[in-house]
Amino acid sequence: MASLTLLACVLFILLPVIRSDPDALQDYCVADNAASSTGMNGIPCLNPAEVHAEHFKTSILGIAGNTSGTGLAATPITPQSMPGINTLGLTMIRFDIAPKGLIPPHSHPRASEMVFVLRGHLSVGFVDTNGKFLSTKITPGDAFIFPRGTLHYLKNIGKVPVVLIGSFNSQNPGTNLVSLALFASTPPISDNILAQAFQIDVGQVEKIRKSFGG
Repeated sequence: MASLTLLACVLFILLPVIRSDPDALQDYCVADNAASSTGMNGIPCLNPAEVHAEHFKTSILGIAGNTSGTGLAATPITPQSMPGINTLGLTMIRFDIAPKGLIPPHSHPRASEMVFVLRGHLSVGFVDTNGKFLSTKITPGDAFIFPRGTLHYLKNIGKVPVVLIGSFNSQNPGTNLVSLALFASTPPISDNILAQAFQIDVGQVEKIRKSFGG
């Protein structure tokens, strides 16, 4: 009985440590972009003696992206464009979306995403893990959030190019585009698996796969 009590006390002490991320051991870790990769999260830190204010500044979000071709341009802040963002657990992206342009259904496995509309009108929506679909329209001044891991999309439903800023609570949120993940993976998912999953025939699977370059 005494041993069980001791074990329970140890687990009670360790549980907060096990389930939470450790706090950073420094104020910042400005990315040393000249350093070789070590396989660690983030990029190795620059010597603090070499850090200056410009490492925490970028103008990249003020640059319009080229939407010709796909109708979409994404301009992210990275440790290359803002070394001071390294290891802080966040990032931002500027999206430029041409009229009728679409950011197709996708998910971010490591982050929630909030978008803020600067120009244009969009239809946005996401599906939760219970299959509930939540959608609305957003216009300049509106913000909308997509919870972590949910499938979501954004579509320009106006007559002018959309400009919006997306923010993520991860330096590397990851993006899993549904169509490419299913029909253009390497190696490819079996045609029979996809045919059964979507209740279509193999010929239709092959046609869809070709349209995505798979």
